[in-house]
Amino acid sequence: MPKHLKSFKQKKFISLNSMKKILYFLTCIAYSSLVAQNFSSGLSAGFTTSQISGDYLEGYNKLGFHLGAYIAYPINEKTEVNLAAQLIQKGSKKRYIENSPENYSFGLNYFELALSIDYHYKGRFSIETGIAPCLLLSYSEELDDFELLNNKPNSLSLDFLVGVKYDLNDKYAARVRYNQSLTPVRSSSIEAESLTNRGQHSSLISFSIIYQFNN
Repeated sequence: MPKHLKSFKQKKFISLNSMKKILYFLTCIAYSSLVAQNFSSGLSAGFTTSQISGDYLEGYNKLGFHLGAYIAYPINEKTEVNLAAQLIQKGSKKRYIENSPENYSFGLNYFELALSIDYHYKGRFSIETGIAPCLLLSYSEELDDFELLNNKPNSLSLDFLVGVKYDLNDKYAARVRYNQSLTPVRSSSIEAESLTNRGQHSSLISFSIIYQFNN
């Protein structure tokens, strides 16, 4: 753990009105294909496990959730373009260690807009890759018995993503996706940056159940 830390708790929340607008936007995306030819759409939900590089911690110990909607347009029989919007949680957490009372948790709540290419590989399996700009909605950071330097997260970040999806049936699918931030979620806790120290980056694995309106 960093040595420049002492009792700290900080939170920033998005307004309830803004949250309603985002949820309304997700709903519009989900139902848009009902009035558009050749488009398909659906809803997705699940949980995430994540970590932040450069925070002196290791492991995907921070659990969270995600909830979103998507629309997809087929390019050919095997390939489609997918645009998905979702609320997603990332961050870092110190795992429990016996006789180590310090408790650290760093939570990041984002609105993510992911653009991907999905390729139907074989049978019910699909693979995907793309990018995802992320807008920070709120964050919280808690640390016992230490003082934390004022190091706020960046408002915007950009992720690279890759995933695998399996169609359970005509309506439901399961997906595993890996996200890696290409831009830092915030500056490094170390004062001087170098070629090997370009700020703190997030890594995330998400597990999803997808409901497909039309397939």
